[in-house]
Amino acid sequence: MMDNVHDPAFPALLRACSRLAGGSDHDQREDEILQGFADVVRDAFPGLLVCVRLLDSSGRLSLVYATGRLLPEMRERLLWTDDGGPDEAEAGPPPGGRLERAEAFTPVFAQGVGGLGLPLLDGRSVLGLLNVEWTEPPGPGAIARGALRALGRHLAVALGAARLRAENVKLRGRVDQLLDHADAPILVLDPERRVRLINRCLERLIGRPRAEVCTNMIDDDEDG
Repeated sequence: MMDNVHDPAFPALLRACSRLAGGSDHDQREDEILQGFADVVRDAFPGLLVCVRLLDSSGRLSLVYATGRLLPEMRERLLWTDDGGPDEAEAGPPPGGRLERAEAFTPVFAQGVGGLGLPLLDGRSVLGLLNVEWTEPPGPGAIARGALRALGRHLAVALGAARLRAENVKLRGRVDQLLDHADAPILVLDPERRVRLINRCLERLIGRPRAEVCTNMIDDDEDG
């Protein structure tokens, strides 16, 4: 039965969740996260197709990842469904964004006959849309569909964390540039009074490189 093919045993679901959790601990790029997610779905749910379309901060389509041929007319249409019940409907994206709510699922794959259209939400913003589709009816059973929704939520968390890390790295680079171009000496200490940062102006004043100064302790009684 096709339904049984798409309904993995409980140990397989546990392995899938464990693989996703392990991957999210690494400093991965978005494309690496999507590749890992597709591998997990392929192994746990053989025969299913996966498409992830991500949006940038302005709501423009920034990345399309698919494991099969997409219908050209559906590539940029992001239709989500709430067939998971009231909880899924309440978890949908806010109105007025790029994602459109559809009463019935519309496949994005040329071979798709049914599937799930799941919004990717990280608690801060709408990241995009996950489509998981099957090519023969009746598709996965209720338990497997619930597992796919749970994996989709995990994917959203992993993608949100990756974007947050990238934002932090970018912000840190800007702060470092501002500090290094400042004409005044700047010293940053942590709560234990260890040196965490000095700028170039202070490096020139004390005649010591920041790599040598950072992590040293500062004593209030030191003369210099």
